Amino acid sequence: MLVERLSRLPNFVSRFGPFHGVRLGLSVGADGTDPAAAARQITVPGFADPVWMRPTRFDYSIFWQCLVRGQYDFSAFPQMAELRRRAEAMLAAGETR
Repeated sequence: MLVERLSRLPNFVSRFGPFHGVRLGLSVGADGTDPAAAARQITVPGFADPVWMRPTRFDYSIFWQCLVRGQYDFSAFPQMAELRRRAEAMLAAGETR
């Protein structure tokens, strides 16, 4: 398991910077497959609230895919500016997003 964590460490460093990348890369891991395992709080740079994660392959895979690799991060697409503009207009009008 340590070898896998070390092999993925450059991805964590690239995404979160040297300090937080090493901290997250070495502390976040998947030790089992029990979905009833106790969740723990993970502080992730860029998130106001902690992320809750169980020490399972399931949660680690989602953490890896969404937060480390950023596969669902659409902020670079030009359509995001329009979506943000509309969301802000809705909030200004008292509507719910």
